[in-house]
Amino acid sequence: MSAWLASSWHQIRDLLLHDLESPSPQLRRTIAVMIASFGETLRTDAAICERLDATIEAVVAEALPWRSELIRFVTAVVRRWEPCSFSDRIEAAVGADLQYIRMNGTVVGGLVGGVLHLLAMSTQ
Repeated sequence: MSAWLASSWHQIRDLLLHDLESPSPQLRRTIAVMIASFGETLRTDAAICERLDATIEAVVAEALPWRSELIRFVTAVVRRWEPCSFSDRIEAAVGADLQYIRMNGTVVGGLVGGVLHLLAMSTQ
């Protein structure tokens, strides 16, 4: 049974890799359609949204006892990144939109900071 499972897995993996290397991969289109369908379902079905929210909240609540370990793990991973190569990869992946993201981040950050400042001043 384990030999059959291993053989089947290798065949499936090879088919998927071959498909992904093709000029028009079916797998990529199928995943895109699945994601779009899931998004549409979330947009139109409030009950599913509520169940998904409850599930995410339960997972987060369950993970809270391990948050210090999660923080240590993420910190260790981020420390291994080389800042220059990492920022180069982000800029290459995002491209020209990165400048708009930076500008939007600056504007939104400034507005949020201003609102928080005004709220802090009004409570004094």
